[in-house]
Amino acid sequence: MMRRRPKADVARRPKPAEKAETHQRRNLKRGYGPRAFPSWVGVTDKRSAGPYMSVMRILYVAVPLLALLAFSVWFAAVAWERLGGEAIPTYGYVAIAGGVFFSLLVGGGLMALVFYSNRHGYDDLDSRDNDRR
Repeated sequence: MMRRRPKADVARRPKPAEKAETHQRRNLKRGYGPRAFPSWVGVTDKRSAGPYMSVMRILYVAVPLLALLAFSVWFAAVAWERLGGEAIPTYGYVAIAGGVFFSLLVGGGLMALVFYSNRHGYDDLDSRDNDRR
């Protein structure tokens, strides 16, 4: 006669909702946050704190920087109004926007060249340079 195991010993399969819950808990323990957080928040945290702490670290930097930006824009607007002077014509604004755009374009292109040359070994020392030392 074959003996049956008691029901407590039988491993039951988790339901799909339970699977999702355990998957979410496992990801939270690993430092990955819910989908509302950016994907890079928990991954780069070296101390493997929860996603809340990672978001708080980002906010500790982002909020003061945004406040400083808002203050500087306010200060520039007030100074512009108090100093007065003639209004800038439309072609002046077009020239300023074009200068900013092309400056950013040149800066981005130069940074792309720096990364390209580094990744393809153009920045490495030549073998002849090592022999001279």
